[in-house]
Amino acid sequence: MAATTEAAPVPVHVPVPAETPANVPAEAPATEAVKVEGEAAKTSDAEAGAPVAEERSQQLRSSFKEESNFVSDLKESEKKALQELRVRVEEALKNNEFVEPPPAPPKSEERRKSTEGDKTDGVKEVVEVEEEKKTITETEVKAEAGDASKDKSPVEESKSTPAAPLTETPAAPVTETPPPVETPAGAQAEVPAAETAAEVTEAAPPAPPEDIYLWGVPLAPGKGDERTDVVLLKFLRARDFKVSDAFTMLKNTVLWRKKFGVDGILEEDLGHDWDGVAYMHGYDKEGHPVCYNVYAVFQDNELYQKTFGDETKREKFLRWRVQLLEKGIQEQLSFSPGGVSSMVQITDLKNSASTLGKKDLKQAANQILTLLQDNYPEFVAKKIFINASWWYLAYYTMISHFVSPRTSSKFVVARGAKVSETLFNTVWRSEPSK
Repeated sequence: MAATTEAAPVPVHVPVPAETPANVPAEAPATEAVKVEGEAAKTSDAEAGAPVAEERSQQLRSSFKEESNFVSDLKESEKKALQELRVRVEEALKNNEFVEPPPAPPKSEERRKSTEGDKTDGVKEVVEVEEEKKTITETEVKAEAGDASKDKSPVEESKSTPAAPLTETPAAPVTETPPPVETPAGAQAEVPAAETAAEVTEAAPPAPPEDIYLWGVPLAPGKGDERTDVVLLKFLRARDFKVSDAFTMLKNTVLWRKKFGVDGILEEDLGHDWDGVAYMHGYDKEGHPVCYNVYAVFQDNELYQKTFGDETKREKFLRWRVQLLEKGIQEQLSFSPGGVSSMVQITDLKNSASTLGKKDLKQAANQILTLLQDNYPEFVAKKIFINASWWYLAYYTMISHFVSPRTSSKFVVARGAKVSETLFNTVWRSEPSK
């Protein structure tokens, strides 16, 4: 590979006494002097701490060693966790758990249903009132008829009574049919719950188990592919062999890949604008492919605006970065137990201090980092930062105390003369070892 240009040491500013200009007071206020001395002390302390950070980085440089993916090499507790995760995944596939839950109905829909219910209730109330009025009217008519018959004289009664009673056929009882209830526009007629449940059961037979693949590897342990265990072990190691946490991470990864459209991302044409931002090149001594990341290219304002100018551009850049990673995984990694299933990431920080301070780039970098941590567990064998400034070394020293020993043991930070030495000791093959 091409030789890496070493960054010049960061110059340390040493104040030089100078004559006081005529228009400036001879003595500065005491507070200003203290402030200047304080800033100088901070800078001096930070730069003095750089060798300490480099020393710590050297101590961690070769401390991480990838574990075996052969099941026979696992500890008993790890074997048990792997078996539990296998069973959990099989059950989840059988029950179709790797699908997004149905979205909750929008508030407008709920409001519409509530309004329709109120309208239906109103119609029912009107009908009930009308029936009540009708009943009262009929009662009053019958009462008046009874009073009239009582007022008739015996003569009138005899006149009105026939000489011989006639046999009358009793009239059939009149059954009053209540007026039909009008259904408001847009409302649906009520269907008995039993009928609805029966129709749903007949119309929606249980879906067959989904056939899911991750990076070309079948997720179902029942298929008997030994690569499946290698994938499951990645999620277990990322969650310290806690089966429940590992399964949750695995499920979220499957759902994210579906939503993001990862399986078809290699077919997308996302252009070549970012070919110098990140690229795969060469292998380390253990055969891990190497991915380089360069932030200084974003000093080009045109490229910066094309990448971070708006949300659509940022989303396209994110898809391009995932596409690059997916291509590297599927073309250069093997998930067989004895194969290489991770890569080396090298980040060049030369001339990137001003660029990394920009808000849009920081947000995009954090978004990519979170996405990779959540959905690509244990895909980094080593993370190397080269041409790092003293402030980055100080920052690295601070955060290294807050991450797990496993994670911090993968980090290597090099600056100055250590850059060439680090790359020579780590990356030296253009082709993977046989």
